Amino acid sequence: MDSVSGASSYVPPPTSATTTTDTMLAQLRSDIKQNSQDFKTALNANDLAGATQAFATVSQDIQNASSAAGGTNPFAPSGPIGKDFQAIGTALKSGDLTAAKQAFAAFKTDIKIAGRAARAQNAGATTAANDGDADDGASGAGPTAAAPASPASPIGSILNASA
Repeated sequence: MDSVSGASSYVPPPTSATTTTDTMLAQLRSDIKQNSQDFKTALNANDLAGATQAFATVSQDIQNASSAAGGTNPFAPSGPIGKDFQAIGTALKSGDLTAAKQAFAAFKTDIKIAGRAARAQNAGATTAANDGDADDGASGAGPTAAAPASPASPIGSILNASA
């Protein structure tokens, strides 16, 4: 089960505007997943031109998805994931496939770490919010199971899954 479907029961019915955005984001996620796989395949095949093209496409996909979601690029240059992502691009531009592979390995590791941290933080917040007190809702039924946690970002989970 993905993070979006697990939370669907907590989300109000979509309006036509959110349906359009959701459809667009779903397509962008699909594009990112496919293009990330293309990048990984080219990188593993030592295909510098293919890896460079696929990386450029993934970069554009990420920009498009971030804009469509109303946010900023999840790979901020100041963070470890952003630095890894930049290192991949730099290595590809210089023609260094070994460095690109090393940066991609670091990127995948940092995505996993960020995902675990986000899930742990989300689980803690959900558990605290449903602690059996008066603010848990009208039922007063006590603590409830935590909802499935979402990864650090949809983009990160897609890249991690295809890695």
